Amino acid sequence: MTVNLDAELPGAASERGSGLNLEFSPASPRQSDRLEEITSFGSNPGNLRMLALIPSRDDAAPIPLVVVLHGCRQSAADYALHSGWIELADLWGFALLLPEQRPENNAHGCFNWFRPEDVQHDSGELLSIWQMIDHVTGIHPIDPKRVFATGLSAGGAMAVALLAGYPDLFAAGAAIGGLPLGSARNVIEALGSMYRGRSRSGPEWAARVRDAAPGHTGPWPRITIWHGDQDATVAPRNATELVKQWTTIHEVKKPPTVEQLPAAQHHCYMNDDGDVVVDFYALTKLGHADPINPPEGSDDGDHDEARGGMPGPYVAPAGIWAAYCNARAWGLDQPADAESAAVVAATVVAEPVMLRPLIPSVPIFPIWAIVTVRPAARARRPAPVATPGAPKPPRATAGDTMPAAPTMTPPADVAPAPIASDHGQYGVLGALKRRLRRYLSRLW
Repeated sequence: MTVNLDAELPGAASERGSGLNLEFSPASPRQSDRLEEITSFGSNPGNLRMLALIPSRDDAAPIPLVVVLHGCRQSAADYALHSGWIELADLWGFALLLPEQRPENNAHGCFNWFRPEDVQHDSGELLSIWQMIDHVTGIHPIDPKRVFATGLSAGGAMAVALLAGYPDLFAAGAAIGGLPLGSARNVIEALGSMYRGRSRSGPEWAARVRDAAPGHTGPWPRITIWHGDQDATVAPRNATELVKQWTTIHEVKKPPTVEQLPAAQHHCYMNDDGDVVVDFYALTKLGHADPINPPEGSDDGDHDEARGGMPGPYVAPAGIWAAYCNARAWGLDQPADAESAAVVAATVVAEPVMLRPLIPSVPIFPIWAIVTVRPAARARRPAPVATPGAPKPPRATAGDTMPAAPTMTPPADVAPAPIASDHGQYGVLGALKRRLRRYLSRLW
């Protein structure tokens, strides 16, 4: 089989017949100017670019954080704008972290979800994103119980890798047109998984997730899966395999409930406690795109908040707005609980102050540097040595024109339900201990 790795990805418009212009259209200057680029946040072994949008607040109330991962042939700012995440962040006051791939890492601008060294815990691109989160939570009052990840296509596959690799960091996440963790180990396997999908048993898929977080004994993040039944870039079969992977990891025993929506069939899987742990939206008549529901006509002041997003590259009107549904399910429209508010209120958000030490090479930190709670994360192995900004070796890339994929048959048997999980309660004390150990390690 001859594969043209330079072929253009099929666009959402051609698959859906919506007539959208899928030429690259960068975010408007007004929106993109609000994003802050941060160039120093760690060793950055994955050589990724970091952008962030932090709301202006007069108080120190805890702020949720959403990591938004773009797809191939998109920029971070462009995807965040068109998918509607910037609009929702403005509406409800949460923070956005926008990692961006560099062309020297992948010619198509895809996150390298198919390279084991980039999706392993504390390695490559996955570690770079962890370092970005660690940086943001260290200087802003981020709610450690409300950190989320979402992404489209390659970004969706990377979001799955984040949930698996750092399950004690994330409360929930979403994959739109994504693939299960462990679908591929190289570019050829990636193309096969994208085109045909890869079938494994639930325990086999779940083993890939457990291997990503060795020793993890706490709860796993909730996941929401979105996939168009006319997706010709990432076969719809990948969605059913994702459902299989995460219902197994959550030990779901009950059959799902199902709700027929105008634009999708929503399957809802619950654990034995009745908490929603896996959602699956089987989108009808949608290709490889992030579903949005733009407002109709002019804004007469009576705007429906459930309508939003802007048509753009791989972002298409579908009668349902994925970002909005995810944000509501994650409780981003609600204030922080009393525990998170108390933790964040007790901290002082500021950059560490480096004073001239009495003992050479011993930094003096303010007390907040010890007690500020970052989202819980396991103790890391030493990060690979990498020079920030240095290009990585050239890589073959995945993401090429594929023949039409078979129509998706969604799993049998979902009513929308707010996230109800004690996931975020794990790791708060552990985060304090890690900060203290990190501080003491600098003294000795």
